[in-house]
Amino acid sequence: MFDNCIFQVCQPELPHIQPQPSVSQPVSRFHDLHDQQMIRAKDIARLLAVSPDAIYRMSGAGRFPRAIKLADRVVVWRLSEVKAWIEKKAEARE
Repeated sequence: MFDNCIFQVCQPELPHIQPQPSVSQPVSRFHDLHDQQMIRAKDIARLLAVSPDAIYRMSGAGRFPRAIKLADRVVVWRLSEVKAWIEKKAEARE
């Protein structure tokens, strides 16, 4: 039933939807990921070349999108919000 696990969040296999690439693939494929997916701090950290602790600190200080707490020890971010944050940072440098 849950054959397609990405970012440690399991999703049921749907016959009409193509499997999404994972973060372990090249970062150039990042924009191909489905925007409604949830992503964990360690995966964001790998994409941004920072530590997971840096993600938590930035989020807590309001310099990164707010986390969503799913359980006591499970915190995720919406991929769409992370992508928007990256785009905003890229625009600010120009």
